[in-house]
Parts: sequence; structure tokens; C-alpha cells
Amino acid sequence: MPTIVKRGIALVGIILLFNLLWSYEWYLADASPNPEALVARPSVGALYESYIHHTRQLADVEWHAGLVANGYERLNSSEAGFDWSRQRNWAYFPLQPYLSRPFTWVGFSPIFALFIVSLIGSVALTLTCVGLVDRDRPVCDQAVRVSLFMLVFVIPPLGWMTNFVVPATAIFVGAYVILRRILSQPQVVTTPLVLSAAVLLLACGLSRVQGMVFSLAIASAFVVAAMSSQPRSVKLSTIWVFIASALLPVISIPLIFQVVANDPLAFQKIQAAWGRSVSLPWTPIVHAFTSGSAVNFGNGTEFPFTMARIGLFIAVALIGFRYVVVAMRKRTVESSLLVFDGCTVVIGLGLIAMPLMTSTLMSAHRYMTCSAVLVAVALKLGWRPSWMLISLLMLIRMGEVVLFSRGYLFLIW
Repeated sequence: MPTIVKRGIALVGIILLFNLLWSYEWYLADASPNPEALVARPSVGALYESYIHHTRQLADVEWHAGLVANGYERLNSSEAGFDWSRQRNWAYFPLQPYLSRPFTWVGFSPIFALFIVSLIGSVALTLTCVGLVDRDRPVCDQAVRVSLFMLVFVIPPLGWMTNFVVPATAIFVGAYVILRRILSQPQVVTTPLVLSAAVLLLACGLSRVQGMVFSLAIASAFVVAAMSSQPRSVKLSTIWVFIASALLPVISIPLIFQVVANDPLAFQKIQAAWGRSVSLPWTPIVHAFTSGSAVNFGNGTEFPFTMARIGLFIAVALIGFRYVVVAMRKRTVESSLLVFDGCTVVIGLGLIAMPLMTSTLMSAHRYMTCSAVLVAVALKLGWRPSWMLISLLMLIRMGEVVLFSRGYLFLIW
């Protein structure tokens, strides 16, 4: 059996085991008001019902499930007196819901179909990053370290199946890896490889607004890097394919909302219903201090964990920059690749800032998952997470698990 298959099976097992434990925890919570109904060995169906009942209340699960089942709401937003303060599913991009829909054709519920796609995204993201260290020795130690780093930091535990930013992040990282390979080995570039990169760029733009920005930025970085190579080794036709793939979502997303809402900017306008507006990235942080929410550890507070995540992602970005500078001085990596890696780090920092530019910290910790492309760059350039760092992150996660089990909705999801 190929190693990648074994790793995939192991990751699926870990994720399902963790979620099975949560199912049992929620089953006990549901049965606590009626102890007579408590069964020591509940059926799989009972655990499944408890899991679905509780996870549908987390994050954007219900909204995405509605998109899977019914698609976008079709309303004429240009009518006089249209209420933009009411939340609608126009706030979400179409990729994951429509990738999940085929699973409902074989009998799965919309929520479970979403979980399947998120599970696939979590495993794909982890395996892609593990694949970046496969030339190390010993391979097993490095693979375990990177897997743990991804599963305890990049992807929050319940987020393995309920954080719908994860599949998009897997696509981001996949696009970076393939584009970098095309730059590094232009002589062995094949049509399927180019098409794979083009499809991933298109999927990035259809996944979320961060993905649209990332697709345009990473395609631009590729063009700059390819043009900086002397002599130019990447065909112009390949460059144009990638530019077109990055631009297509910029055209198609407004068209979709023009059809369903009679307004190409419906996605942007409906954000006000969630209390979001364009702001400077430090605005919500300053507001958290001035309002007192930064030190108010009530249910739902996200500030301390959001700041910790920002800090660690920025640290990974600085590590990436350091490796770029070292490689540039030692001339161990081609200049075009260093240009591409340096640009990608800058893009990753932008992905950290984007959730903070909505005037609120709400869900910023989840949206920041997209910054995992920084981890891919650092791993590719030689950085490896230490066991001490992983131990510290696992300790933080254990604290979050305890708080979540007591009703505090933190980063765990």
C-alpha cells in the first residue's frame, strides 16, 4: 500500500475518533435531563443525531447546509425598501456547497455531505504539507511532526469537519505547490500539470473572497517570477492560462449574484447584516481593548486565542522571510523561486490581515486558516516545527477543549 494512502487512512482515523468522542460527550449532555434514557452503549444512530444536532449550531454549518440543499436565495434586491440588514446566504461563496451537493444524491444529509468535503480538505491539506518534508531523514519523525502541527494549530480539532475554510486552504496550498513546481522544473511541465494549476486557481477564486484575492495575487507572483527568470523558461501560453483562470472568478461571482439577487455586489452589501464593514486591520483590535472585550472572558470571546493565532502565523511568515534571505545570500535556490516564495509570504500576511479588515474579530480565527500557505512556504524552504512548539500548541488546544466542553465557543471549531 502506498505511503500516502497509509497516512491518509491514519489521519481519517484520528479525525473520526476525535469527532466520535465529541459525539459521545454531546450524547451524554442531551441525555442528562433524563437519566433513565441514558444508554451505556448508545447506537451509532444516536451518536450521529447528537453530533448533527450540536454541530449545526456552530459557525456557518446551517448556512452552508441550506446552500447545499436549496442553493442561493433568489430575491430582487433592487426593489424599493429591500432589507439589507437581514442575513441571507449571499454572504457565502459557492464552491464547497456545490462540491458537497453530489454526496446528497446518494443519501447523505446536507450537513454530513459538507463534513465529508471538509474531512477530505483537512486530510489533503495535511498530506500536502507532509509531502513537502518527505526528502528529510528520518521521514517518519518529520511526517509525524508536520501532521501534528497541522492538526493542532492550522486546523482546529472540531474544524477538521466543521471549519469550512479548510477545503479552500487545501486548494490554496495545492496551487502554491504546483505553481512552484512549474517554475522549478519547466522542462518537465505537462499539459495535465498546467490544467491542474489552472483548475486550482479557478477553485481558489470560487471558494471565498480571500480565495479570489489569493488567486489573483499568486498568479501575479507567478508571472513576475517567470518573467524574472533569464532566459524565460515558462511558456507565454501557460502564463496566459493562469491569468485567465485567476480572472474568471472575478467575472463569474458578480454574475452569479446578479442572477440570484439582481445585484452583482450582493455579497459585499449583505456583510452589513453581520455587522461587518471595511476597516483598517488594527481597528477591531483597538476596539477590543477600548470596549473591554479583550479582558472579558465570557462565552464566545475570541480575542486571546485570535491574537495568539495571529502571532504564530506572523512568526511563521518571518521564518519564511528568513529562509528566503538566507537562500538568496547563499544562492542555493534559483532567483525566480525566491521571488515567488517571497511574494507568497507577503500574500500570506495579507490573508492574515483580511479577516481583521472587516471591523470585527468575529470568526477571524477561522478565516485566518487560509494563512496556512505561509506554513507551506516555510516547510518548502527548510523550516521544521520542533517538538517543543508542538507540545506547547497541544497544551493550548487542551485548554480550549476543556473550555469548549463547558460551553465556551472558542477556536476549537
